[in-house]
Amino acid sequence: IEEIFIEKKWDFIDLLKIDIEGAEAEIFKSEVNFLSKTRVIAVEVHDEFISRIEIELILKNYGFIVFNFSELTIGVNISLISWKYFEITYELIFALDFIAKPMYDGY
Repeated sequence: IEEIFIEKKWDFIDLLKIDIEGAEAEIFKSEVNFLSKTRVIAVEVHDEFISRIEIELILKNYGFIVFNFSELTIGVNISLISWKYFEITYELIFALDFIAKPMYDGY
């Protein structure tokens, strides 16, 4: 992912969707500096390869608020977005008929 940022000369990415059928561990157990430049991330987590809790902790360490929907984990990086954008994102999550339980402390 870092190589793509360099190649494309991106400063930030608005939405990163990761659905790599169990290879999440390869991304999240390697260099994850791309998270400091990612506003919203959606990861389909296969718990048999990496613990959802491990991914949540990594995301939280980079300033994300984390929501879980079955296999899908969504993180919103509150250090990179305005509260208005967060409110819109939060409303969209509920508009899609998901029931989200924020996994954060004190934001």
